Amino acid sequence: MIKGKQGVIPSELDLSDPSSVASKETEKAKVYFSPGPKPEKDFQFNAYRHTSLKKVLAKSFNGKCAYCESYIIHIRAMEIEHYRPKKAININNKLVYPGYYWLAADFLNLLPACPACNQLRKYELEDGTCITSGKGNNFPINCESKRATMPGEEIHEQPLLLHPYHDNPHEHITFLKTGLIHHKTNKGLVSMEVYALKRLELVPRRKEVIKGVQVDIRVIIDAIESIKEATNIRQLQRHKSSYNRHYNSLKKRMCSKSPYAAVARNILHKDKVLKDIKKLFKEELSEALERVYTPIGT
Repeated sequence: MIKGKQGVIPSELDLSDPSSVASKETEKAKVYFSPGPKPEKDFQFNAYRHTSLKKVLAKSFNGKCAYCESYIIHIRAMEIEHYRPKKAININNKLVYPGYYWLAADFLNLLPACPACNQLRKYELEDGTCITSGKGNNFPINCESKRATMPGEEIHEQPLLLHPYHDNPHEHITFLKTGLIHHKTNKGLVSMEVYALKRLELVPRRKEVIKGVQVDIRVIIDAIESIKEATNIRQLQRHKSSYNRHYNSLKKRMCSKSPYAAVARNILHKDKVLKDIKKLFKEELSEALERVYTPIGT
């Protein structure tokens, strides 16, 4: 999970425009869920299903799940996830109605998710145990007495789930060399459990990224060491080419477009390791060039 970059709100979901699809539906929802008798027919939330939203979210999150960073193969496989559940909330294993109906079409409450993160399912963990996990209608907060029941009250809540627009996930979760995910904070722990980020199927995918990063670093170190021993310009060019190829590979692994970029960033401590590597490379290359081009006997 990495911090997301908010895209442009589709006109259909522009709540500042009273004539938008989202605004009209939100006003109807407020009337429907106001105190008093309810019609027999359930309220239907449809604004968030608009095709334009899927396209914006797919672009904003580079075709990846906002939670686990797996590629969502096709736009039809993408599920629009409500950070705060729209219809009902799971509180102590009981569905409590209504949910955050006034946020059902709020752009910042909508995220792209893969079915595995979004739906309640049984998963196997590394130790062989099975758990039921997934976002579903879960939305735990720090103090239940501050649970919002009316529009605007949500600002008083303290969510226990990471939001990719508002939080920096690397401050709350980290990754081990085994591919397992680990928490730094309680918010990170709850998010791991609710978003099913501990599921076994993600471990080998993360390990593959970790292995790739380790290989790139090893080749880069070898290239820099070889530059120290180079005696001619051809050798320097060959080792420099090897360095550049694997340095760019590390940058690509950290890129938001790459799957499991959070894992690569975790190993590289965001970009600190890259900066140190680049600094060392420039220093050794400069010395090597001076050595190679200095005439013998001078």
